[in-house]
Amino acid sequence: MADPLAYAPTARCARVAPPEPVVLNFHEARLEAACAEQARPAIRRKLRRRSLVERKLAELKMHGLGQARYRSARKSLLQLRLTAGMINLKTFFTLETDLTGAPVA
Repeated sequence: MADPLAYAPTARCARVAPPEPVVLNFHEARLEAACAEQARPAIRRKLRRRSLVERKLAELKMHGLGQARYRSARKSLLQLRLTAGMINLKTFFTLETDLTGAPVA
């Protein structure tokens, strides 16, 4: 059996580049401050509320609010209200039924 060390790469054939220096982001101090700020309970409550609102906005966009059907602001507002009403009804009926589909008493 051959010696495994005989096939080990030598210094002349192993081209290892010198390690690259670690470069921090230009805004590293600002990012660290924001990360520390997010740990506060008041900010966590605001972020929780924001995530709930953004989830509903994403649902509105899924139901066609990402693109206006009409040119006038008045009709676009009507589209917004009808879509939001439809989402509210969908949420209401979802809460009225449990996972099996039977109405909640």
